[in-house]
Amino acid sequence: MTKQEKLQKFINEAQEFIGKNLTSSDSKFTAWNNALIRFISKYYSEETVEQFKNRRYSLSVYTSGTPKSSFIKVFERNLQTTIEDLRILLEEENEIINDSKSYVDCFDNNLQFLINIFEKFHLVARTLRNRYDSRETLDITDEYDVQDLLHALLCLYFDDIRSEEWTPSYAGGCSRQDFLLKSEQIVIEVKKTRKGLSDRQVGEQLIIDIDRYKSHPDCKCLLCFVYDPEERIVNPKGLENDLTKVTDGLNVITKITQK
Repeated sequence: MTKQEKLQKFINEAQEFIGKNLTSSDSKFTAWNNALIRFISKYYSEETVEQFKNRRYSLSVYTSGTPKSSFIKVFERNLQTTIEDLRILLEEENEIINDSKSYVDCFDNNLQFLINIFEKFHLVARTLRNRYDSRETLDITDEYDVQDLLHALLCLYFDDIRSEEWTPSYAGGCSRQDFLLKSEQIVIEVKKTRKGLSDRQVGEQLIIDIDRYKSHPDCKCLLCFVYDPEERIVNPKGLENDLTKVTDGLNVITKITQK
């Protein structure tokens, strides 16, 4: 049972006490209230716990001649306040769920845009080679060329694209991020294979990068884009699978694009 379901259950049970001429001494209410305090103590702050613990469901001052109706009135009034407090907690939980769902939906859309760019990257790079009247163009020869073209393509979908960001110190050094999509909390790490940088070397570098990015406050997802036009990586799908995972809360997705 989720927190939302438990909160709703406590609300429903509390409403059943209303209009039954009960007081705080009723055994069913006592059991319900004890269960509620245990639940609140498990999931909420000390301040919230004290708020529920300190609520008095009985008269603070009374005499032997105080009618039962007075006890019932105080009991139901304070129980109604507890119900309202529980509804507030339920609304807050629902807002968290809705915000989370909204983030997931937005993240899925952004991820689809990025994967589409990665998958079509070689097609775009190849198209740029052939210009009218043999005019100058961008020929992808190294990692910096990959970054320049990728940056231009990212501008199709994203407004706040930050380059040359540096991760916190790791093992005495630091690492430059290629692109940070700050609003989306996505970091894109770019690699281009070359002689001496194929399967094993790319994998080793990305493993180090993953460890570095774990501590970055604006990185919830690390996208590792490897451009391999010469097909130096023998088993691209295997490397993608090995490096696509969630580690210490960081979502890592690896995409290798060949011809």
